[in-house]
Amino acid sequence: RSDGYHEIFSVMQAVSLFDLISIEAASGEGITVRCSDPNVPSDSSNLAHRAASIFLGRSGIKRRVDIIIDKKIPVGAGLGGGSSNAATVLMGLNDMLKAGFGEKELMEAGSALGSDVPFFMLNCPAVARGRGEILQRLALPRYQYILINPCFKVSTAWAYSNLDLTKKTEDNNLSYSEAILGDIDKLKGCLANDLELVTLPEHPE
Repeated sequence: RSDGYHEIFSVMQAVSLFDLISIEAASGEGITVRCSDPNVPSDSSNLAHRAASIFLGRSGIKRRVDIIIDKKIPVGAGLGGGSSNAATVLMGLNDMLKAGFGEKELMEAGSALGSDVPFFMLNCPAVARGRGEILQRLALPRYQYILINPCFKVSTAWAYSNLDLTKKTEDNNLSYSEAILGDIDKLKGCLANDLELVTLPEHPE
C-alpha cells in the first residue's frame, strides 16, 4: 500500500491465554509501567504506556497512571500480547475515569497505536481487512487450538517487510463466506498463513 502497510484479509480469534493488567489512576501526572518479564520495556515504547498517554491526551483528564503487567503471553509470539494490553488499558481507563468514550472512539485511539489493537475491544471473532483496522464481527464454530512456543521471537515488522506477495501467481485472498467460516470442516480447509513463507526459511526448526 502507499502508506507502507500490507493489505490484509485475516480471520482473528481471541484465545484463553492472556496477560494480567493492573491499573491505578491517582491524582498527579505521569505514567509508569512495570512488567514481570524483564524483556518488556517500561518506557514510552511500551504499548500499554502509549495507550495511557493517548487516552489522557484525548480525554483531557490529568491523572497519574501506574500499570503493572503480569506477563503470560510470550514476547514476540505473534499473539498480540502488546496490542491486547494496550486495548485493556484504553478500556480500563475509560471505565475507571468515566471518560464516556464509545466503542468507535476507543477503536480509533487503538488504531493509532497498532493495527490489531481495535480487535481486542470486540470480544468476539472478526474478519480484519485494510491494515487490520477494518473489522467485521464473525460467528465461528467452537474448536480448540494447540499453541506451541518455539522459544524464539519473530518480529511482525520483519515478517511483513520480507513478504512479497507480488511474486506469487495464485490468488492470495482468503475465500470468505459466512457458510464457509461457520462450518468447522470447511473452515479448516481454507485457513492459511502467508507469513509462513517468510518465517519457515529463516527458522526451519
